[in-house]
Amino acid sequence: MLKYLYILVFSFAMLHCSTEKYLEKLVPNDISVYTQQYISKIIDGDIEYCYNQLTSDIKNPEAKNSIIKLNSYLQDKTLINKLVLSYRRSWTAGSKKADITYHQIQYEYEYKSDFIIYSIVIKDDNKVKSINGFRINISKVSLSKANEFDFNNKKAIHYFFFLMTIMQPLIILITIVGILKSNFTKKWLWIVFSFIGILSFNLNWSTGDLSYQLFSIKIFSASFLKSNLYGPWIMSFGIPIGSVIFWLKYFRVRKIDIDNSEM
Repeated sequence: MLKYLYILVFSFAMLHCSTEKYLEKLVPNDISVYTQQYISKIIDGDIEYCYNQLTSDIKNPEAKNSIIKLNSYLQDKTLINKLVLSYRRSWTAGSKKADITYHQIQYEYEYKSDFIIYSIVIKDDNKVKSINGFRINISKVSLSKANEFDFNNKKAIHYFFFLMTIMQPLIILITIVGILKSNFTKKWLWIVFSFIGILSFNLNWSTGDLSYQLFSIKIFSASFLKSNLYGPWIMSFGIPIGSVIFWLKYFRVRKIDIDNSEM
C-alpha cells in the first residue's frame, strides 16, 4: 500500500512540473510582456504610468495611493524567482468584429523575505491594453508550498474527510457488485443510480475551512480537486443516496425471501 502511495506522490510531482511549464506557454507573449512590464514599472517607481494604465472604473485616488505604497514596499527587494500561478481568458462579445478580451493572470514573485502574488486582469480592446483589476497578496511561504497536500499539523477533521473521500468509491464499487449478484431487474439503471450522491460537504485542505451545499448532486459521491495548479485542495463528499436505497431495498427483499422460505 505504501509503495502505491509513493508512486501516486511521484506522479503528482511529475504532473506539477509539466503543468508549470504549460502555464508559462499558455500566456500569450504580448500579455506576458505587458504584465511583467507593468510590475517592473511599479518597482521602478513610475507611478504615473502605472496609474494611467488603469481603466476608468478602477482609477481613483485610493488606487494611486496603493501603487505608491506597493512601490515603497518593494524598494531594496531582490527578485529570486517568478512563476505563473494561473491564467484564464474570457471574451465580451461586442457589435464590432474585434471583441474585448480579458486576461486574468497570477504571478508569484519570490523575494528573500517573502512572496508576493500579483493578481492582474488585463483588458485587451482591439490590441489596446489596460489594467482592469489589480490585487496583491503577501505571504511568508510560496503558495505552492502552502497548498501542498500533506498531513503535517492536520486535525481530526482532515483525516475524517480523507477517509470519507476514499470510502465513497469503495462503497459504489461494492454496491455495483451487489447489484450484479442480485435478482433485481433493470440492473443497469441501479448501477447508474448507485453513482449519484446528494448534499455536499467540503473541506479546504490548507485552511481547514468547512462548507456544505444542501442542493447538490454529485457523481461518484466524492471529489478531490483544486481550482488551479497552486490553489488549495478541496475535499468533498456527499451521501451516496443511490447506494443507500439499493441496500435498503436489497435487505428488505432478502428478509422477505427468508421469511417465506421458513413458512
